[in-house]
Amino acid sequence: MSEENQSNEPKKKLSPALAARLEAMKKKKEGEEASGEASEPKAKPSKLSPALAARLAAKKTQKPGQETSSETKAEEPAKDPEPHEIAYNIIKEEFGDAISDLDNNPHMPFFEVNEKSFWPSIAYFMRTDSRLKFNFLSCLSGIDYDDGRLGIVCNLDSIDEHGHKLSVKVNCTKEDAHIPSVAEVWLTADWHEREAYDMYGIVFDEHPDMRRILCPDDWEGYPLRKDYQVQEYYHGIRVPY
Repeated sequence: MSEENQSNEPKKKLSPALAARLEAMKKKKEGEEASGEASEPKAKPSKLSPALAARLAAKKTQKPGQETSSETKAEEPAKDPEPHEIAYNIIKEEFGDAISDLDNNPHMPFFEVNEKSFWPSIAYFMRTDSRLKFNFLSCLSGIDYDDGRLGIVCNLDSIDEHGHKLSVKVNCTKEDAHIPSVAEVWLTADWHEREAYDMYGIVFDEHPDMRRILCPDDWEGYPLRKDYQVQEYYHGIRVPY
């Protein structure tokens, strides 16, 4: 096809909207060239979420060591003390260094009596003080720590009074295996202390009837001590073990 024929073909018309956009772009370019300003490419729009973009912008202006409000951890409100903690604080206020700090474990919160001679006074206070009313000794168990120490654990409850629970540990040495009795404070302690004597050899001073309760009176040794050796014969009878 000749050039003459090509020039005679009708040109393809643009839509009015597209033609207007092209005309606007052309005028803008001519204006920039006339003013001598180089056109700069536009920055690509950020794909970050508005919240993340705000955080990044805050970090740029943040001073070293300064936390933004979104990063500052909200302080937890102080919890009210548990009933057993209130009870311990009352006892601690009364006896001070005679007792240890509270071992506030989730299974059996307890404190230790640092000076065993205070144990009857502490027990009586826990039993009779109107704020405490530990009126039930649910259990008294002996312990051999296998390090030269023996001890007892007393599990105490306030039944039909305050409903709180707390345990107390009282220790002694094997060389001086004596702990004051609290059988006059809690009647349950009578037989429990006899059992601890029978199994561990702990003598409870001032107990009304300090004798064995499970083994015969002339049985040798204390069966639940870690160093216990079972006697081979008892009154000529071989001991099965």
